[in-house]
Amino acid sequence: MGQRQTLLERQLSWAKEKLDHRTKVLGERGIDSDQCRRDPEWRSLNSRCQDLKSRLSAVADLASRNEDAAKRKQEKLAAQAQAAEPEKKEKAPKKEKKQKKKKE
Repeated sequence: MGQRQTLLERQLSWAKEKLDHRTKVLGERGIDSDQCRRDPEWRSLNSRCQDLKSRLSAVADLASRNEDAAKRKQEKLAAQAQAAEPEKKEKAPKKEKKQKKKKE
């Protein structure tokens, strides 16, 4: 988990706390949870939470993609290393030449 992801998670937790606090304040004023959507501050806080969630999701997708790319790169290098090593074939035994009879 990178620093960026931990930073986004921390920001998301703070944004959720602020949103919960605003919802609580609106509840004390006698405003229902359905009516909260009409409050501009609540909408702004809710939008911030959703934005952070989407950014966190994008960071996770990027990390996954980077892991896949690294895995493919290692596989490619391993395949190239195997191809670079010439395969040693066992040589077939040579046929013995027939010896000619020498004339004396």
